[in-house]
Amino acid sequence: MLLTAIQTGQDAEGRVDWDIAVDSTTVRAHQHAAGAPRTPPSPPPVPGRQKGDAAGTNRGDPVPAALAARLAEVVRPGSA
Repeated sequence: MLLTAIQTGQDAEGRVDWDIAVDSTTVRAHQHAAGAPRTPPSPPPVPGRQKGDAAGTNRGDPVPAALAARLAEVVRPGSA
């Protein structure tokens, strides 16, 4: 209401330039605001491989296990 009154007065005095251009092609929403899925789709199955195959599984680094076993031999209860 106040803005309309000010604009009307300024327009009557010729102080308002009403030339305007809006380019809506550059307006973009954030991916979550646009309704995009929050989790990526799962990868397609690999032909010839069954679910639960051990192919590609990581059995861990053997060095820390060997070091832990050696440490258990060296450090006995009561010597720590």
